[in-house]
Amino acid sequence: MSESIQYADPLAQKLPTIVALNAVSAIAQLAQMGIVYPLIALWLADKNISASEIGLVGSAQWVGMLFGILYAPQLMYLSKARTIVIFGCVGSGVAALLMPWIPATSIVLWCAAAAVFGFGIGLRWIGNESWLYSIISGEQRGRVVGIHETLIHLAQVIGPLLIAWIGIASGNIFYLGAAVAVMALLPLFWADIPMQNAADHRPNSVKSFLLGMLRDVKHIFGIRIGFIAGVVDGVLFGMLAVYEVNSGASTERAALVMTVFGIGGLLASAPLGWLSDKYGTRAASISCALTGIAGALMLWVGPQWLHWPAVFFLGAVAACMLTLSIIAGTEQAAREQKNMSAAMSEISIAFTLGTIIGPVMAGAAMDIWGLWTFPAISLLLSVTVLLLNTGASLDKPLTSHQK
Repeated sequence: MSESIQYADPLAQKLPTIVALNAVSAIAQLAQMGIVYPLIALWLADKNISASEIGLVGSAQWVGMLFGILYAPQLMYLSKARTIVIFGCVGSGVAALLMPWIPATSIVLWCAAAAVFGFGIGLRWIGNESWLYSIISGEQRGRVVGIHETLIHLAQVIGPLLIAWIGIASGNIFYLGAAVAVMALLPLFWADIPMQNAADHRPNSVKSFLLGMLRDVKHIFGIRIGFIAGVVDGVLFGMLAVYEVNSGASTERAALVMTVFGIGGLLASAPLGWLSDKYGTRAASISCALTGIAGALMLWVGPQWLHWPAVFFLGAVAACMLTLSIIAGTEQAAREQKNMSAAMSEISIAFTLGTIIGPVMAGAAMDIWGLWTFPAISLLLSVTVLLLNTGASLDKPLTSHQK
């Protein structure tokens, strides 16, 4: 039932599979999160759909992704990781292909298509990355993860650029996203080493996993930060394009703003890692919160020329928050000798739950009270992170780097 074959391969033998799986992830990310995800909000905003309804569609994608993440381990027990990745990419590609044919006012159909699209992302994410990291030895993992994350952030820069270049009027950009999602499967032909140490027994049920996660929320800081990171990502990445279009920007300009947002995340990764290694997770998290406060204030009350650096800062915050939650959660798991894969899964679920709430909250607020609530919510979330890092719950240092 499993794909478990024990190998003692040198890096040279594993390299084609490592490169292939990184390529699958990068190309699929370009299609799914670089092109189609921001495109959904831009498309609907251009059709004068309300911010709250767009937020609902954005949340539906994350609901689908949550189910993909939760059920991928069950499906991987019954099948192979390769099959799960194929289903994920094809499923999201078909959903993207149908989207321009859905009437903009049919929000229920948009939510259904977005949920299927998100489910495909969840399957691809868990299937591909579980396979990739299972064949990498400990001494290679840091380098591979660094390259992998850089490729992920590049996709979120290139995708909005393609939207700005091609435009959204004809809907052809949806077809491009669908085609790229399916093209992401081509490198699988070079992935000839199967997943290592695949489960020989059925994974815990989704219900038992979620109950265990609820028990851990009170004492695992990474889960709480992961949830806030998800809300931040849902608000900023999910609704920034809507904020721009409703503020009078063209869809092309809004896509360029999303590109600057992505560049912020891309360029922040390395400094964040250095700061965390040298001064500890607490210092890195506080720096991230202060960056978010500065970006939100510049966007809210700053002059127009500060708009672009504000978006850059907010992009850095959105990208770094999840990374910080993973660092904090895994360090605490190691310190308390807890299961590392379970800790990672809990943080991922907490993040996804946050992304479900973020777009709905921001969209409703913008419709009820006005566009000023977008930077206000961003400011509030950044202040929350700052308070979590200075509160009594963090009397113990988060890392050993500070010793």
